[in-house]
Amino acid sequence: MAGPLTAYLADPPPDVAPGQWSHAQLPRQDRAGARGRRAATGLVLFPARFQTDDEDFARLSAIVAQAAGTLVRDAASARFREALAGLGLPMMDTLDALRAARGARAVLPADLHLTPAATRW
Repeated sequence: MAGPLTAYLADPPPDVAPGQWSHAQLPRQDRAGARGRRAATGLVLFPARFQTDDEDFARLSAIVAQAAGTLVRDAASARFREALAGLGLPMMDTLDALRAARGARAVLPADLHLTPAATRW
């Protein structure tokens, strides 16, 4: 099974793609249940902390480099957008908005909850 950073690697292991496929299946199941309740399903992509925190990204990049890997900051976001695009569901990627909301200050570093700065998108 892939580790937490493998979807962000320049050369991810083969099990990253099946993991993304299982995430793509989940909204299909949810959409079927939502129809029965006359509700709609949409997707919101939320970045990893290091995608908005330069210091965190530098620290994790150095750790990955020691293991002879390359961390690509937005690789998983792009992979998930691609994997989920075919579902035909409304999708919002919050990455650009959180970066514009003063980066790391938009997200609490300890638990990744949004701060008041994130509400000023």
